[in-house]
Amino acid sequence: MVLLALGVLYVLPFFEPENQMANEIIKREEAMKRAIYADTYGGNSTEETLDLYIDAIKKRDIDLAIKYYVIPQQDKARESLSSLTDEQVNNIIKHVSSAKNGTLEIDSEIATFSYIKNVTDGYVIFNGRKIPVPPGDSTETIELGRNTNRKWKILHL
Repeated sequence: MVLLALGVLYVLPFFEPENQMANEIIKREEAMKRAIYADTYGGNSTEETLDLYIDAIKKRDIDLAIKYYVIPQQDKARESLSSLTDEQVNNIIKHVSSAKNGTLEIDSEIATFSYIKNVTDGYVIFNGRKIPVPPGDSTETIELGRNTNRKWKILHL
């Protein structure tokens, strides 16, 4: 019996890092769930969310602008919005405004705005970066989803 106890005490430390890692993952998931359930930012309609987002971008209030993204995307959004030039701000506003005036499809909890953009300069702006594309028509989209509080949040811009 004593040998068994000593054996357990010897082997136990080898499993602790895995337990600590699993516990850390569980804590992060629980914190994410709490944040998602507490999230009240966003509009009651898709258009309202995009209007609120544009207002925040115009004011260069990045802290407010990222709150209109779903929580898992907010760090990525902060990174791409943190050092916008005037041209990039204008491109975001133009993109969101064009999408709002385009086609809206809602499938349950996901809404997709789309519009056709004629590309003449050989690139499109995606997440604040220039992406080379051949000249011609390009379909641009913005996706929003409902959070647990029924507010519309940006999934993809």
